Amino acid sequence: MPSYDIAHINRQGQDIIIVPLDSAFDYKSSNEQAAIESELQRRSIAAGLRGSVVTVWNSGRSMKFRAPSSWHPFFRSIDMNYVFHNINRSLSWQNVTAGQHMLPRFRTGETNALWQVQTL
Repeated sequence: MPSYDIAHINRQGQDIIIVPLDSAFDYKSSNEQAAIESELQRRSIAAGLRGSVVTVWNSGRSMKFRAPSSWHPFFRSIDMNYVFHNINRSLSWQNVTAGQHMLPRFRTGETNALWQVQTL
């Protein structure tokens, strides 16, 4: 069952779902990264979470992120310690039918899945 610890925060009236990923995310193409974010966004909506997914990951000594340009100043001002300190939920779903690899951590894709959000 894929499971991701997330930081679901509200910043200046904007709900943000921050998903920390493995540094291997840095080596995926832009299209692959976008597909992963789209899947995480879809799963978040299905689980009843409000907000936009922003992926973050370590790259060397810095934190990289994919976020709307208007949010860049905020994400440049934080680091992974901030993200991990604000982890407050876990997003998970159960695979029913295995498919191709979609998500970092090398989990398989699926159809007809069950979604779950837990408050930590």
